[in-house]
Amino acid sequence: VAAPVVPRQAPARFTRLSTGNARLDVLLGGGYPTGAATLLYGPPFVGKQVLQQLAFTSAACRGIPSTFILHGVTAEAMSLRLRALEPAFADAERAGTVSYVDAHSHFLGEPTEHPNAVYVADPHDTASLVKALENRPGFPAGPGLVAIQSASTAMVDLGPSRAFQFLRSVLGRTLKAGGGGLVSLQAGMHTDSEVQMAKSVCAGMLELRKKGDALYLHIEGLETSVAKPGWIEYEINSRGFRVTGSFATKTIR
Repeated sequence: VAAPVVPRQAPARFTRLSTGNARLDVLLGGGYPTGAATLLYGPPFVGKQVLQQLAFTSAACRGIPSTFILHGVTAEAMSLRLRALEPAFADAERAGTVSYVDAHSHFLGEPTEHPNAVYVADPHDTASLVKALENRPGFPAGPGLVAIQSASTAMVDLGPSRAFQFLRSVLGRTLKAGGGGLVSLQAGMHTDSEVQMAKSVCAGMLELRKKGDALYLHIEGLETSVAKPGWIEYEINSRGFRVTGSFATKTIR
């Protein structure tokens, strides 16, 4: 018989949320800031979701209450992805430090049975989405991480104005408590004003870009351990993210 999983105690105080990558943590002075949200911005297939998921598994496995708000993938599918990324994540789910607000399963007619998920029947109903965050029996109180899996899909579902109100409401509660937020936004889908709107609810941004066969990231608005690090080369695969460039020299010209 498997031993019961004892819930991990979250750190009493944390000022940074690990990115899940040691070199990126060094560049960001320890990780993503708390009391603020960070925007992950770039075109498809450059690693936004990988970065978001690495940080999420890292926080949850440290005992930090972590919530994924899902507009473009089901809770069951996201759970499987996160368990594949970090095997210890299954323990964090069983310990109750992980929750999902799933606004996608009902839309697809998929099962709504994940034990860590709260399901929202109508992805256009912002009141129900916000209420779902409050209706998570047994979920730990206190500062944690909220990850918006796809702000782009939320904008399509809700429209820009309502999506902005939704992001402000959801992120505001977490940030006020001293937690952190990670918002993924896809480049090429939005007007300049919509991108600026998403930036306005975040303290800073990691912009991801592809040039030729190489991938680069740029940090905007966040404190870094290196002055003006420029565009930094990186590599991704389905299981990780690796910074390969120099913080000072390997830049896009």
